[in-house]
Amino acid sequence: NYICIFPNPFNKQTTIRFHLMEETSATLIVYDLFGREVAHLAEEQFLPGEHQIVWGVQNIPGGVYIIRLEAKNTSITKKLKLEINK
Repeated sequence: NYICIFPNPFNKQTTIRFHLMEETSATLIVYDLFGREVAHLAEEQFLPGEHQIVWGVQNIPGGVYIIRLEAKNTSITKKLKLEINK
C-alpha cells in the first residue's frame, strides 16, 4: 500500500493517488497540525489497485497538513503543504 500526492506543495487542488493490495474498506482524512479533522475525503470499500481522489480546497488557510490513509492493518501518513497565492 502507498500514497502519492501531486502537486505538493499545492494551491487550490491536489491529486491523491493510493494503491491497495487487496479489497478493503479504507478512509482518507486530512488533519491540521493540531490533529483536527479538516477534510474527510473517503470512507468506503475499495477494490485492489490504484485509486485517485482530487481534493479541491476551499476556506482552509495555507499551511502544512497531514493526510492519513487507513486500511486493513495499515496506516500511512504524508505531509501536504497548501500555499495560498494572493
